[in-house]
Amino acid sequence: MKNMNIFTYEFWESIIKKLHWNEKINGSICSTKGRISRFPFFIYSIMLIIFKLLCIYLIIDATYSNQQNIEIGLIIPLIGSIYIEYMLTIKRLHDLNLSGWYVFFPIFFTILIKNNISILGEILLIAWFFMLFLIAGSKKKNKFDIQIKK
Repeated sequence: MKNMNIFTYEFWESIIKKLHWNEKINGSICSTKGRISRFPFFIYSIMLIIFKLLCIYLIIDATYSNQQNIEIGLIIPLIGSIYIEYMLTIKRLHDLNLSGWYVFFPIFFTILIKNNISILGEILLIAWFFMLFLIAGSKKKNKFDIQIKK
């Protein structure tokens, strides 16, 4: 992929081959079963962040224009995106051979930040995100692997 132009078909084909969507995301994105590797997790996270920011922007815009029906209609997809984010994070934890229950650690870290133990909470929260995005998953099969029907 060296010196490739991003406007060529070959560039995007190499990106798609690198993703290996079927191999790296076992099962549905709305399920806790299976694993997801770093790169697809990163891509999905970016897409979910953009979607949530767009929903929040539209909710704030609807609030200022007194259109409450739009505001309520946008809260439902926002909650759905938060659900998908938790499911993907659980799959990422499974790739690291950790239990999905660790998904609640950031809530604990945020409570530490709010209760004047902010430095410890902030350090733990930053370490949490570095773990999710930078540490490679286990190469071997672990207890969270599932078989995909082809």
